[in-house]
Amino acid sequence: DVLLDGCMVQSVRANASENGGGRLQSSAWIARSVGSFVASAVGAALLYAVPPRDVFRITGLVLLPIGAWAYWLEGPPRSSAGLQSVAALMRETVDVFRTTDELRRPTLFLAAVALVPSPSIALTYFLRNVLRYTPAAFAVLDCVGDIAHVAGALGFKILLHRMRVRRASRACLVLIVVLRLLQLLLVCRVTDSLVVASMDEASMSIASEIVAMPVLAITADHTPENMEATVYACVLGIANLGATLSTLAGGVIADL
Repeated sequence: DVLLDGCMVQSVRANASENGGGRLQSSAWIARSVGSFVASAVGAALLYAVPPRDVFRITGLVLLPIGAWAYWLEGPPRSSAGLQSVAALMRETVDVFRTTDELRRPTLFLAAVALVPSPSIALTYFLRNVLRYTPAAFAVLDCVGDIAHVAGALGFKILLHRMRVRRASRACLVLIVVLRLLQLLLVCRVTDSLVVASMDEASMSIASEIVAMPVLAITADHTPENMEATVYACVLGIANLGATLSTLAGGVIADL
């Protein structure tokens, strides 16, 4: 994903008039989310049709043509400088964040959003062990998340790509709060509705699309030439690290 997003950010820089503002990224993420939705639905169906071991075998076979496809991807010429060039590139990347306030602030905001402790582990435990959700119900939750990814990317492409980043992010955070507070209806045993349970997955899926997309456009606009992919990979790495720590923090809170 990071490599493909790196290719996209370079394309945005090269064709800013056609693909700027997150339009190219939203199109690519729509395609990716549609693929994830199909995978979730087919995976759930397979689990009822064949034993779990065969599901893993089929998954491995599906990966083979994707690996072969990588040979058609073009990239920059490989450096022969080895580890020294990697260290130099890391120093240059740090300098870009240190000197470019327009890039540093959105990245820190993205990390702060990602770092919020996640209730996902506690909620999954509650749905499975208290409300007795079945594997089919969890498959539905996965599919809802993929559909929400498509909705978020499509909404950004059609409506939000011209909106100021601050305004779009504020609206996104309000949406997260409202949809996540609905989970209290489950926890307080007011309802055991799958629709209400899906609101958490939907909120995070939509939020991840809308909050992250403007960062690609900002990266393309404020990064030195030939460093777009590297800097954007660093931005995604920081966000992914925040998400990992969020899950760990949520797990510790659930354990307590």
